Amino acid sequence: MGDTVRAGRRAGLAAMLIVAASLPTLARSQDGPAETEEALVIPLHPSTPTVVQLPDEIVDAWLRHRGEFLMEVIGQNINLRPHLDTPVGTEAVVVVETTAMRRRFRLRVVERPEDAVRKIELPAGEALERFGEARQEVLPVVPAAPAPAVSAPPQPQPSHAGHASTPQRAEPAAAATGSPRFDLSVNAVVSLGFTALDIAGYGPNTAFQPHRALGVRLTGAPRDAWWALEADVGGEWATGLMVFVAGDGSRLEVRGPLLRAELGLRAQVGTKWIPTAYAGIGVQTHLRHAETKTDVRRESMKTMQDGALLALGMGLHYRARDVVLGLDFQIRRGGPDGYRSVAALWTVGYVLDQGE
Repeated sequence: MGDTVRAGRRAGLAAMLIVAASLPTLARSQDGPAETEEALVIPLHPSTPTVVQLPDEIVDAWLRHRGEFLMEVIGQNINLRPHLDTPVGTEAVVVVETTAMRRRFRLRVVERPEDAVRKIELPAGEALERFGEARQEVLPVVPAAPAPAVSAPPQPQPSHAGHASTPQRAEPAAAATGSPRFDLSVNAVVSLGFTALDIAGYGPNTAFQPHRALGVRLTGAPRDAWWALEADVGGEWATGLMVFVAGDGSRLEVRGPLLRAELGLRAQVGTKWIPTAYAGIGVQTHLRHAETKTDVRRESMKTMQDGALLALGMGLHYRARDVVLGLDFQIRRGGPDGYRSVAALWTVGYVLDQGE
C-alpha cells in the first residue's frame, strides 16, 4: 500500500513539472507573429531597382545597415536599391512584419547589373522556407530572361508553385518603382583663368588680363551612360580693362565677356571617379567703350558686341551618392574681338532625381 502511494506521488510531481516547463513556451507563443529566419539572399545593384512583393500587407519594416541602402514600403511591396558608392559584397538585413508573420532576409550588392533581381515575389506559409533554400542555391546567377519553370523546385502544393519560381525580371524596370532612367543635376560653377583679345584695326596696349567667372550648369544624362548634355549660363569679369589704340589715336576699351550661354556634350567613364572630355558651343557679349578722335573733338560710345565661341576641355569628377564635385580645364576661342581664354573650373552639383 505504501509503495502504491509513493508511486502515485512521484507520477503527480512529474506531471506538475511538465506543465510548469510548458507554460513559458505557451506564453511566448502568444506574444505576436513568429520571426522566420530565411535563407533567402537577394542580389542588388545600384543601377537596378528591385521590388520585393510579400503575400500579406506590410505592417512595419526596417533595414539593418550603415546607410548603404535605400528602402521604400508601399502596400505589399518593398522597393530596394543600394547607393551608387556602395562596395560590391556589402550585405544588410531586412526585417518585415506583416499581418501574418515576421520575416527576415539578407541583401547583397553584386558587381554586374545583370546579376541583380528586378522583382521577386515571396510565397506564403510553408513554401517560404523551401523557397529561400532554392534561391540560396542559384544566387547570384540570374537567367537573362524570365524562366520560372526551369530553376524552380517542384512544390507539393500546386497553389504555391508559381511563387516558388526564380524571381521574374520586370519589363520595364522603371514601371516597377516608377523611377526615371535619367539623372538630372544642377551645378554651381566658379572659374579662374586668363583672357586675351585681338581686335582688327587696333594695336594692343593691354590685350591680356586675368578673369574670374560665376555660373550655373544643368546636366542631364541617361543612367549609366557614357555621355551627358550640359547647359551653362554665367558671367565673366576681367580684373582690368583691355585697351587698344588705333593709328589715328582712337582708343578702345573692352571689358570682355560679361554674359555667356553655352551648350555642350560631355563624354565620361566610371561611376565614382569620373574622367571627362568636353566640347561645347555658345554665344557671349562684350562691353566695348570706344573713344574716336577727330580734328575737333573726341567722341565716346559704349556698345555691346555679340559673338559665337567654341569650348574644349577635360576634367575629373567625383560622385558621392547625390553630390558631384568636379574640376575641369577648358580653352575657348571665338568672337567678338578675337576672343581667346584658358580657365580652370570648379563645380559643386546635386543630383535632383536618381530614381530611388
